[in-house]
Amino acid sequence: MGLADRARFQQGDVTALPFPQASFDRAWVLHVGMNIEDKARLFTEISRVLTDNGLFIVYDVMLLGDPTLVSYPLPWASQPEHSFLARPQEYRSLLRKAGFDIVAEHDHPSQAVQSLRDAGDAHHRNSTPHKPSGGGTPPAPISVAMGTDASTKVAKVLQNIEEGLLAPTEMICRLR
Repeated sequence: MGLADRARFQQGDVTALPFPQASFDRAWVLHVGMNIEDKARLFTEISRVLTDNGLFIVYDVMLLGDPTLVSYPLPWASQPEHSFLARPQEYRSLLRKAGFDIVAEHDHPSQAVQSLRDAGDAHHRNSTPHKPSGGGTPPAPISVAMGTDASTKVAKVLQNIEEGLLAPTEMICRLR
C-alpha cells in the first residue's frame, strides 16, 4: 500500500494507553467496546491521548433490548459473562464524562444484517474446497478469525440484531 513509512502498529491495553497526552488528533474504535468492561476508563484514556478538539469515532455493537434474551455464542464472546455490552445511553453518558461532545450518532442494523449474511455466505462457500475462478486465492474463511463455530456466532449476532436486541451503532465525538 506504500504506507510502511506512515503506519505503525503497537499492541497495548486500551484502558492504559502507552502514549503521551495529546499524541493524536483522531481515534477510532471498531467493535471494541463489547470486549471492554471498564468503558469509562477506555474513553478517559482516549480523551487523554487526543489533542484539543480531537475527533473520536466509536463503532460498536450496543445493547437495545433485554440482556437476558441475547443469544450466545457471539463473535466476541461465547457466553454472557465474557461480553460487556452496553446501551447507547451508557456510551453517551460515559463519553460526555470523559470530555466528549457527541456530534452525530447512527444505528446501522440493516447494513449489519446484510454484511453478516454476506459473511455467512462467504464462510459457507469457503468451507467447501474449490478452485477459485480467475486463478486467485479464495478469501480466508471467517473461521480463521472466529473459530470453528463461526457460522453459529454469525447466525446468533444476526438473530439478535433482527430481534432488536443489539444494533451496531456509530457515535462521532469531538473532544471539548
